[in-house]
Amino acid sequence: MAQQYDYDFQVGQLFYKKQKDVIHKSWVTVVPQKSSKPHYSNELTGTITIPATVVNGGNTYIVKIIGRNAFEDCSRLTSINIPNGVWTIRPSAFENCSGLTSITLPNSVTSIEARAFYNCSGLTSINIPSGLIVIEADAFSDCSGLTSITLPNSVKTIGACAFYNCSGLTSINIPSSVTSIGKQAFSGCSGLKQATVPGDINFKNVFDNNSNIDRIVIAE
Repeated sequence: MAQQYDYDFQVGQLFYKKQKDVIHKSWVTVVPQKSSKPHYSNELTGTITIPATVVNGGNTYIVKIIGRNAFEDCSRLTSINIPNGVWTIRPSAFENCSGLTSITLPNSVTSIEARAFYNCSGLTSINIPSGLIVIEADAFSDCSGLTSITLPNSVKTIGACAFYNCSGLTSINIPSSVTSIGKQAFSGCSGLKQATVPGDINFKNVFDNNSNIDRIVIAE
């Protein structure tokens, strides 16, 4: 029997779970309607704008997290607008959103967790926010339509297979702020021809199975 996801209220098409702590006051996580498939897949189409705040029962809540599996399998979504104030994209939040072509990530986002955008094959470009610190394993794996990505100097960790099979990428510049890159982070990126990496990190096995790569620049 499918277990209902523990959401507290619905506003429009989206579902929310209440959270509360001393620092963030009253805030919410965007969550899926159910814990089993399909989540929103039969309801959400086109462009979705997630609000910065929502009101329920006379109380105003700040939207802080895009929850685990929140939009998984929403293949008819084409774009997502995420408000400033959201600081985490949880695992598999947008997994298999194959129709997603664009997404706006605010500078408040500090972590993109495992498989967050896994198999978003229609995604062509994404501006990584300037405050991002962590890109976890498989975060953008199998995003075959991704042709460009700019990593800011805030990024410290790139997980294993983070950009695995992103065959549309032609070049990548890994900033000097990065202190750790997981194995096969850029493996299978068949279109990748040039990469720049910091000189003080181990990038062994990072670019496996990239037959077209002809230049790796090691930055000072």
